[in-house]
Order: sequence, then C-alpha cells, then structure tokens
Amino acid sequence: MNVKLIAAEPMNGTDATLWDIERDPSLRTTVVSVLQLDRMIKPERLLRSIDESSRLMPRMRQRVVEAPMGIGVPHWEIVEDVDIRDHVHFAELEPPIAFSGLLDLAAACAVEPFDRDRPLWECTYVDGLDDGRAALIIKVHHSFTDGVGGVGLLDVFLDPSRRTRRRRPDRLPELQAAPSSGSSAPSFASFPSFTAFTAAVEKSALAQAWLAKTAFGAALHPLQAVAKTVAGSRSAVRLLAPSGAALSPLFTERGRQRCVAIHEAGFDQLHDAAARHGCTINHLFIAGVLDGATRYHRRRGSHPTELRVTMPISIRRDGDAGGGNQWAPVRFRLPTDIDDPIERMLAIREITRRSRKEPALGFIHSLAGAVQILPSAVSAGVVGGMMRGVDLTITNVPGLSEPRYLAGAHVERLYPFAPTAGAAFTVAMVSHESTACFGIMSDTTAVADPDELHTAIAAGIDRVLKAAKKRPPAKEAGQ
Repeated sequence: MNVKLIAAEPMNGTDATLWDIERDPSLRTTVVSVLQLDRMIKPERLLRSIDESSRLMPRMRQRVVEAPMGIGVPHWEIVEDVDIRDHVHFAELEPPIAFSGLLDLAAACAVEPFDRDRPLWECTYVDGLDDGRAALIIKVHHSFTDGVGGVGLLDVFLDPSRRTRRRRPDRLPELQAAPSSGSSAPSFASFPSFTAFTAAVEKSALAQAWLAKTAFGAALHPLQAVAKTVAGSRSAVRLLAPSGAALSPLFTERGRQRCVAIHEAGFDQLHDAAARHGCTINHLFIAGVLDGATRYHRRRGSHPTELRVTMPISIRRDGDAGGGNQWAPVRFRLPTDIDDPIERMLAIREITRRSRKEPALGFIHSLAGAVQILPSAVSAGVVGGMMRGVDLTITNVPGLSEPRYLAGAHVERLYPFAPTAGAAFTVAMVSHESTACFGIMSDTTAVADPDELHTAIAAGIDRVLKAAKKRPPAKEAGQ
C-alpha cells in the first residue's frame, strides 16, 4: 500500500478568519463554480475520477478542527475514512433542464451550510440539460482555498485530454494522519491554545521584518522612517476599520438567500479594448459593473454619489500551495457620477492603483493572525465589521487557457460565483480558454430585483467594451 502521512496544519490567519465569520450566516463564504460539459458522464466514471483526484490533493480529505473555547487558530487534519459518495451528489431533476434551472440549483448550493465535521467541498452533477450537455456544480468553503489557488487545484482535478488517464489503485496514495511528534506525555506547548498563539507569532514574521527594516532605516533616515511607520500603522487601521453603513440607499439590508446569473465576452476583445486606453481587463470589468449598478439605482430613483467596493488582491507567490488563501482585501469608493465609459475606466485605474499601494498589504496574514489570537466570537466581530456595509465585491481570477476535460467531457465554460460575504452582490470573472466568464451573485434581501440588476451589469460590461473598442485612444483623439 502506498501510504502518505499528512501532518496536522494550522490555518493561516486569513483561512481561520473566513472560517470564523460564519457565526453570522449573511457572511457565509461558500464559493460555487459551474463547469459546463459538452457531454454526459457515467456516474461510476465520475466518482472514480473525483476519488483519484482527492488522493492527489490532501486538502480534499482534510477537515477543520477548532481550538478549544474558540481561542486560537483552528487547524487542518486528515480524515481517513472519506466516502466520496458523501461529497458527490447527482441531481434528480426531470429533463430537459433549462440552464436557468441549473443556476437555481447553484444558488441553492451556495446557501446550504457545510457539514463541518467533513472536508469542506461538495459536487453536484447535473445531466439532461436541454441542449444535450451536462454540468458539474463545485462548492467549496472559502477557507479551503482562494480563486487563484482554486484554479491551480482545478488544473490537477481536470485532465489535459479527452482520454482520461486511469491511475492504478496501488499507485494512488492512501492518506493517513501523521502521528504527533515527541513524547506521548502532554506538554504545555502541545495544548491547541498555546500552539495557536505560537502559530500566530510565527505568522507575524513579515510584520516583524517590516518593522525591523524600518528600525534599521531610522538610524540613517529618521524622518523617512517615522513617516513610514506612521503610514504602515494608518494603513493597517484602514484595512481593519469597520466599513460603516452601505453607501447605497437601496442596498441596506442583508439576508441568507442568493440569486445567480452569468455573462460572457471574448477574452481577447476585453484585453485589446482595455489596452487601447492604457488600462487592464480589470479596469474595464470594474467600469462595466459600476455602469450597471449605477443605472440600476437611477431606474429606481436613487442617485448615490459613490458605492463602496471590496476587491481581493492576490499575494500568492510562486511555490505557494494550491490550498489556503493568499489574498488581501482592499476597499475603496467608486464615483457614480462619471457617465463617459472611458473616463470612468481611467478614473478606476487611478483609484485601484492607489489601493494596491497600501503598506499593510505586505503583512496581511500577520494582521489576520493577530486578530485570530482573540476569542473567535471577537475576531469574527472585527472582520464582520469590515465586511458589512460593502455595496459590492468584484474579483477577477486568471483561469485555464488550455482545454481541460472531466472524465472525458470537455469543460466548455467555467462560471464562478464568489460569496457575497456581507456585500449586496458580487461579480466574479474567470478567463476560460478564449472566453471571459462572469458570475453574478446577489443577496436577495439587499437587492430588490436581482434579475434587473444582473441584466444591467451584463449590459454595462458590454457597453464599456463597445466604447473602448470604438473610441480612439486619447492621444489619437487629440485630447
């Protein structure tokens, strides 16, 4: 037997925070993706393929164990008796199934809580779509991984060709929990609360390095060093400060139910259109979402001057494991009174550039680790205050550029649905082969008419894309 021992691993500060905040169900951080497949898959073949993948990705066979009394950082531990059938479900829907029905099922998956005694992922297979295709709805807890890490795991989960490689069972590892090191007699350092504290201290190495560097620089340039220390402290306060009330007069309430929708555009078209004006796809994407949100408000007689946005920024480095979260949240206000699509895109470019320069982003895990030293109820309150009052969240993740297959079926589209987690709605974009796939998820208590909002956002993205393609760059227009 090919046995692979997996040691217990403390969560990083960000993972633990995402785990804790679900004390408030409106902050639930379930991530849902819909893989559109070009053909149906036999159930046993699908189960075998997913089982094989789970043995190559230990996080798929780990659960979260909380620290006693909620003090300290939870940790991942291997589950040795995982039954794939507990995680892979087969939808019992009467064919033909419209794509809207598939999206309704995805929205239902997003609000159904996980069994916290099991690994934090589930799949729901749906066949009998009205166009002869099938789909797989993948659901993971955000503490499992972030968007960039999730795409990396998908690259392992999926096959590079339609002919799947059936792996020999004796070559697949049997994952088992590694025995605890040291004496069997308990020591003070073995208690989870102490371990959590030391883990948080270890996680603060980046902050310590930043402070040490600042202290060293103070000897040579005292005034600059003082300014840098003050800037870092103020930056940390900005990141951790409560958001306050929502800026939108329409998005004031929060609830548990969700509604989802999709949109898509040519990836190269988005890239080329944005680049003509010195912008990135992200700037065009945000401008389109803001266009749709602004028009939605105006149609309902509301005219906010700004909307508060959260945008995750990846801090993942080469060599980081696919599991876990390596991102930092930045919040900023976007003006709604710029009607020209290109001017709006350029304004967003400057706002997002400033946000990326926050000094505290360099030690975001340290801040999260420090918060996690607090009792979980308190730390969840700190983070919840940061997330409530956000009008919308926007996230953009580079996807898979080459064709991928699941048990012989081509993955034609990958639609991402990021959690609202305190926002009124979230729009996510993932590039898949030559297509930019957009997933929109709305809190139906916050958004009175999700269908109207989703239609406005899709139209806004198309409107900014069309303007960016047709409008000559400023220097060519003589501006």
